[in-house]
Amino acid sequence: MFKVRKYILQHYEYEQVIDKIWFSKLEIINEDNVNKKIFIKALTSFANSYIKSNFKHILELAFEAQGFSFELVQYK
Repeated sequence: MFKVRKYILQHYEYEQVIDKIWFSKLEIINEDNVNKKIFIKALTSFANSYIKSNFKHILELAFEAQGFSFELVQYK
């Protein structure tokens, strides 16, 4: 997740506060090395919805740059 966050900070005009508020709190809950897919979860349902609406495309590109795909797991 660190490499993904670093990639976003280097390639997009997001300040570190955006990283700290939204991306730093994402939790990796499973890593499928066979299919190169990482499953992440936000801490709250609001954060999950907000990230999905506002940052999903950027996260997709950042994970792809690391050779992975990701799935934002529904918060329960």
